[in-house]
Amino acid sequence: MRFMQYCAMNRKEEEEREKELERLVNEEVEKKWAQTIQQYKLERDARKKLLANVMKTREQQTEERSN
Repeated sequence: MRFMQYCAMNRKEEEEREKELERLVNEEVEKKWAQTIQQYKLERDARKKLLANVMKTREQQTEERSN
């Protein structure tokens, strides 16, 4: 009987460890995903800014050629 209780207790502890590990992994995945999204937003904003700068420069060059 003691052995059965020991096995049941061991199984329960193992399940708890697995749940905690899964929670930690999910937490890390979410954190990494948030970092990836943030990096994407920064890169997108930088591309928009660069494009606006290029368009402004091209407009200025076109105006200079017209004069």
